[in-house]
Amino acid sequence: MSKGLGKIEKMILKTLELSKNSNVFFVGKGYSYDDNTRHSFSMHGYEVVLREGWYDLRKNLKYLAIQLNQTYCNDAYVNGKFQSTYSRAVKRLIQKNYLEKSSLIPISKVIRYPSNHIENHIIHNLSDGLFIFSNRQNRIVKLVKNFTKNST
Repeated sequence: MSKGLGKIEKMILKTLELSKNSNVFFVGKGYSYDDNTRHSFSMHGYEVVLREGWYDLRKNLKYLAIQLNQTYCNDAYVNGKFQSTYSRAVKRLIQKNYLEKSSLIPISKVIRYPSNHIENHIIHNLSDGLFIFSNRQNRIVKLVKNFTKNST
């Protein structure tokens, strides 16, 4: 078994680096320049903006699936087999310390609160800023190591 990065792992890192190192980032069918949606995501009814360097991998999954023709119903859904391949690749990237996951996700601001909002239930204002609790999924990650063409 190879100890280097696989094809999907390399593609994930390249797209995250492209998003990090430029004003371009992916949302669904392609790249976007709208800073209002750049790092926003919904969780538990809250619409929040991630701090710089943190990524919602659902957007990356959808973008790569479209690029690799792994979607159906006019790009509305990602094929299950590709979702599994992608999830295994993310897990390996976390194990190899290219990506980092956390149960406390740093956010820069809250855009929308749910109607049943309870103060300090999900959003926590700690000494380092605002955080939201995540579940055990590898959905929100931080890019730790950069990928270069010379990496194995």
